[in-house]
Amino acid sequence: MSTPLLNVEAVSRVYHSLGGMFSGKRHNVRAVNQVSLSLAEGDVVGLVGESGSGKSTLARMIIGLEQPDSGQVLLKGANIHACRAQQLRRMRQTMQMVFQNPYTALNPLQRIDAAIVEPLVNFKSLSQKERTTVAVRALEDVGLPARLLHAYPHQLSGGERQRVCIARALSVQPKLLLCDEAVSALDKTVQAQVLTLLRQLQQRYKLAILFISHDLAAVNQLCDKLLVMRQGEIVERGNCQTLLSNATHPYTQKLLAANHYLEGVGQ
Repeated sequence: MSTPLLNVEAVSRVYHSLGGMFSGKRHNVRAVNQVSLSLAEGDVVGLVGESGSGKSTLARMIIGLEQPDSGQVLLKGANIHACRAQQLRRMRQTMQMVFQNPYTALNPLQRIDAAIVEPLVNFKSLSQKERTTVAVRALEDVGLPARLLHAYPHQLSGGERQRVCIARALSVQPKLLLCDEAVSALDKTVQAQVLTLLRQLQQRYKLAILFISHDLAAVNQLCDKLLVMRQGEIVERGNCQTLLSNATHPYTQKLLAANHYLEGVGQ
């Protein structure tokens, strides 16, 4: 049996804070509790749950931005939290992240061409001509014209900025893409376009995608498998369409009911 591309084994993360302004007592918040999941190459998995359920904390541990208190994250069988900094740097080529807010994710003083090739420049030396070639190809991949190479983030729409963020993530040819609420800051029409783009890119490059969202409609459009997270734990998992049409856990049923209500309000 082949090794999964990503294997998360019983990871937990607890935050410590003071319980009150004057009490002085420490209060423990268990953001993620014994979560396990795996992705093979080409898997498209949705992770859903309300705000505060632990989705983004889990993503930060997977990408290596936070250390789990227990458990491990294996990328191609290697524990990313046990490897040396140089090895982790090389592993960054395998997984990349697309964040929620495309404007804050881009340096407002950096042109689009420089933003796209910056991750690649971190790993190898490129000539100016090679950088331009990479940037043009990346923009073409996400459906943007080459004339935007010399633009700045504030000159682009929200949808265009998020496409640039996707292009930047793909510039190092990763095997795994983590999308943390990557379409939630966009209006519905642009959301649908970006989700279609992600599916096309996934099929073209055989990407594995972990798509984190609170929007079940978006997840249903993109994902094949689904994980439902509540209070730091995975409470239900399965085939996306099957689970959304026949949820068994009360929390999943509540999420479905809330999403249907919100869709009705927006019509």
